[in-house]
Order: sequence, then structure tokens, then C-alpha cells
Amino acid sequence: MLKFLLSISIVAFAYFTNAQVIVAGVSPSNIVGNYPNAWADPAGGWGTPNFLIPGTYIQDTLMMSNDGSVGLNAQGNPVSAAACNPVINNLSGKIAVIYRGDGTTNPTSGGCEFGLKALNAQNAGAVGVIIINRETGVITPGPGASGATVTIPVVMLSDTDGAILVNQMQSGPVVVFMGNKTLLFANDVRLSSGAALAPKQGFVPSLLAQNATEFNFSVGARIYNDGNQAQGNVSLRATVTNPSGNLVYDNNVSGLSILSVDSADVDPTGNFTLADFSLASYPTGTYTLTYTASLDSLDDYASDNSISYTFTISESIYSAAKIDTLTGLPSGKTFYRPSENNQTYSICSAINNPNASRLAVAGLYFAATKGTAVPEDSLMAGEEMNLTLYKWEDSFLDLNDANFGFTTLTEMAQAYFYFTNESQEGETVYGAFSTPIVLEDNQRYLACVQTVNINLYMGHDNTNYTWNTDY
Repeated sequence: MLKFLLSISIVAFAYFTNAQVIVAGVSPSNIVGNYPNAWADPAGGWGTPNFLIPGTYIQDTLMMSNDGSVGLNAQGNPVSAAACNPVINNLSGKIAVIYRGDGTTNPTSGGCEFGLKALNAQNAGAVGVIIINRETGVITPGPGASGATVTIPVVMLSDTDGAILVNQMQSGPVVVFMGNKTLLFANDVRLSSGAALAPKQGFVPSLLAQNATEFNFSVGARIYNDGNQAQGNVSLRATVTNPSGNLVYDNNVSGLSILSVDSADVDPTGNFTLADFSLASYPTGTYTLTYTASLDSLDDYASDNSISYTFTISESIYSAAKIDTLTGLPSGKTFYRPSENNQTYSICSAINNPNASRLAVAGLYFAATKGTAVPEDSLMAGEEMNLTLYKWEDSFLDLNDANFGFTTLTEMAQAYFYFTNESQEGETVYGAFSTPIVLEDNQRYLACVQTVNINLYMGHDNTNYTWNTDY
């Protein structure tokens, strides 16, 4: 059943622009919950509905698209479900499920613009589109040449989340909600990953976390009231479990009153606070920080009441990116490149610690994936990456300091990394320096990876650090 509610007036635009656009499983019960997504924003050139407007959403049954093509793409998915050609099955009243291509511009392998895929589904009667990425994480789908004529919602899900829905479709109807749920329910609070304090790092070397003074972080989050009723006793709980799964931190604050379409902060500088997290000692392994918001009454939509972050006390890795539980290495499954670039670019991580002299940098971890270049330029094998460790000697206090910049970088170590095979694409890889570089206490460093191939996308953790930056 198609549902568009466009009549609710915007009474607090700043709130709504931060509203959570969700893709949520509705039925059956084993797929219920929120799925991380990226959506086709009309501000980016699409003709799609604006999910920032409250009550703009669809909820309907999924159906796989079929354009009649034969064969499988590089990811093992049917090319027919890439919708690069006119779709031949009747998608009327359904949310079309479409696979992203293989990174080329060849329709015979499922490679074509996102806008064309969505338009082909729309022409077959679809009321919405879910594009399944070819890798973990999501990217914002670009409109291409056809996106401006697409008037139905378009979202992207990761390969793993997409597989959950596709597998369930083999057993019967799958219903999904896509859009903005603000004001749809009476009692509905939520948390947002962009408005919560995350651990300072994803990986912390054990040599830098020997006690509570050396490693600690502030705890807090913003609670949004998306419901159409005011709430008088909202609470926020924060817990941390250690590598053994034992609870080592458990704090709660309650009594927050939040008007409809408003929010309240629990933060180190406000009236409602939670104690900083710290431990006397830190056994190595992965810890989990979890925030949970709750009401006195039953929350009508509880799937977005909790968010979690991990951090790992490690023997040898220093990283802002959190752990990839499958590999045990820093995760770089969200890929970006500069939107305007014609020569080369770098991505860098900053290092600065009062006990840094306990460490020596032996090399760098990073991830990269190819873009939609011409086929002969799209192989990863042979791609050259320049790895550099700089001493960052610009003098500034913080990001707001007028002296902030990158004018005084002293090279401390340099090496090249060459991709050797296609299986390394999108995976975290490691390049070593010839000699480990011992660091200095309280000295800023930049660890950088540079490419001269402007069609390469560099991997990032998908953690939203907005609040950490503000604090």
C-alpha cells in the first residue's frame, strides 16, 4: 500500500533537517528493524520526494526487478536485477529491488547510472527503489542523466542488509518502510548516531591505555521526540561491556521533558549529564558502548531507541576507525573521493598523544575501491599508493584556530604500496615503512595515503563524529 503524507507543515526546519530518514523492515518479524541507508535527495539533482519533509514516506512490498538480461555479475548477482535495460516484469505498486553494477559502465554486467536503474523501475510501475550496494556500507546514489525524471523514492542499502531482505523474499512477501516517520506516532523517541558522543578512537594501543587517566571519554547523546505527543519522563542509559561481555559501566539519567518535534541533550556541559567512562585498567579486546532512550509508556517505534559503538584496546593498532569484526582490522567500508579533483588526493589520520613515545609507526592500514572508469582503467592490480608519515608542525589549538592548516609538514617516513590482485579491492590492506618511526610525546602527526588515480575511492569508517567534533 503506497503511503505519501505531504500535508504536515514544517514547524521546525532545523529539527527536520536532522530528522532520521529510515529504511525499516516492517514484516515478517525477523526482518523488522532499521537498516543503514543513503537516499536520493532532490537537492542533488533527483526528481525524487524530499524525505526531509515530515510524513514523506512509502511502505510497500518488495519485488526483484528483471530486465531480461542473462548471466551473473562479478558479485554473483543476476544481471537481470541490475535494471540497466527496460524492466520486463510488472512492478506496479511494489518497491523494486535492484543490484548495483560491477563498477563498469557496461550494461551487460549490470553497470549503468543509478538514475537509469531507478527510471527503468519507475516505468515498470514501481513506487520506490532499493538499490543493493556491491559492498558493505552505502554511498549516496548520484542521479546521472536520468535522475531528474525519477519521481519515486530511491535508497541504497549495503550488500549484507540487502542480502537479508532478498533471502527473506524467497519465503514470502517482505514489507519495508522508506522515509521520514516524524509525527506518525504518538509516543516515539529516538537516538541519532550524529548526535551522540562516541569513543575517541576505534583502536587504542594498550601502551596508551594503561589506566583511567591515560584513556577515558565523555558520554552523552541527544534524544529526539519524533512523536506527536509531548513526553514528561524520558530517560537515557549508557552501558559499556568489556571483551568478556561483562558490564563495566552503567549510568542512567531520567526526568527529561521533551515537547513533540523537539529534543533534549544529555552532555557534559548541560543540566543532565552522565559520568565519563574510565577504567582502572583495560584488558585487550573489543568493548561496546550502548545508548538506550526510553519512555514511561510503550514506545510506538522502538527500533531507533538504541545505538552502539565499539572500541578496541589493541596490541599494535592506532586507528579512529572501529573494528571490522570479520577481519579484526580497522573497517574502511564507506568509500569517498573528492567531488572536484583532476590530479591527485590524499586521506590522512591524525596522531597525537602525551605518551606517544611509547610507540613506533611501522606502517599504515587503508582501503580503496575503483570507480566507474573505463574498463581498461578499472582493475585494482598494479594501483600505486603513496604512504607517508608527517610530523605536523603547524601551531594551533583546535579546528577553530585561525592558524589551523597544513603548511608545515615534515616527512618522517615514506613507502609505496601496490595492489596485487582484485580481491584486495575494498578490503583493508597494510603497507610497511622500511624502518619504524618512534614518535614524540604531545606531537601531532599525519599518517597519509595518496593516490594519483582520481577514479579511486578511499575507505572510511562510517561512524558519525559530529558531536565529538563539537565537544
